[in-house]
Amino acid sequence: MTGVAEQPGEDDGRRASPEGPEGARRAAPASEAAPDPAPNPVRDTAPVPDADAEETQPPPKGIRRVLAWVGIAVLAGAASVLSAVTEDAIGRVGGVVTAPFRDVERPVAPIAVKTESVGPYDSCLNQEGMVFPHSIDALSGFGAAHSGPVPPMTEKKSRQAEAAAAAWDSAHGGVPSDVNIFYVHVQGRDDREVTLTGLSVHVREVREAPEGVRMIMSTQCGETNESRFTVQTDARNPRVRFLSGRADSGEKRVKGFPVRVSAQDTENLEIVAHSLHKETRHTFSLDWVSGDESGTYEITAEGGEPFAVASSKRAKAYSFEGYPGAVVKPAPKEVWDGQPPWAARQH
Repeated sequence: MTGVAEQPGEDDGRRASPEGPEGARRAAPASEAAPDPAPNPVRDTAPVPDADAEETQPPPKGIRRVLAWVGIAVLAGAASVLSAVTEDAIGRVGGVVTAPFRDVERPVAPIAVKTESVGPYDSCLNQEGMVFPHSIDALSGFGAAHSGPVPPMTEKKSRQAEAAAAAWDSAHGGVPSDVNIFYVHVQGRDDREVTLTGLSVHVREVREAPEGVRMIMSTQCGETNESRFTVQTDARNPRVRFLSGRADSGEKRVKGFPVRVSAQDTENLEIVAHSLHKETRHTFSLDWVSGDESGTYEITAEGGEPFAVASSKRAKAYSFEGYPGAVVKPAPKEVWDGQPPWAARQH
């Protein structure tokens, strides 16, 4: 099952005005049939013709700064590992993503692409924690694994703590709860101008939502300037839909594509993938045109694996404050409501 990007205005009737950033989750479930698996997208070839359709540095463009260490936790292994952006992967000036950077995986395409994860517990960017297919008793080590480094804080200790927490989540079968957000940074490889023309999703696998525990954490937030696309991966006909964004000039965008990139001009896309009822594995395809050439670039998680997201409809919510000595507590107000998560709504 594939889906291509839509422009704003194609409201599917499921969006609702949130009551605040924490979003009171309502109780009117929306039924969607699971999509069928789709054929693999073409890598660096002609586009599919008829698809369904750290410590104090400022953050990269379009990414809200999370001051708590837990807000930049990176998923690992089966829990939908994303490519962590480093100075080796993407050029930075004062922490801002800039051109040029190198992508050695697909040298045929005239674009270089890097993905950057948003931590699963980053409530500032509207992430909603992790779902674990276990009872709360089986997750007794969660607090110790996610308490962060012992002061004084250093970058090395912070990175080690993040890696240990991500490994713990992976070892316990954690999957991003309800929504999985990541950034895609795209630039041209040389002086040729490349036009990005569309973005589509490919759902690879659909499972029943896991029954178990949903873990959430508290984080502290800074400012943001975001451009977002969203897709409900367990919909009958999943489509990538443009939500909002701004150009480098600060001008508000009214559509997601087309957009031009070059070796000196990087485009940053935020992708909000969410699931209302199921657990899904999915990839994305980015269409490009340069002169007489055209093709499709497949966007995957680390190692070519699909991204993952799971509905929390069958999981009981618990919260953790994220500091040494804090206690995991039930979160009775965090109840699955069958509505799209806050990050996937027009706001």
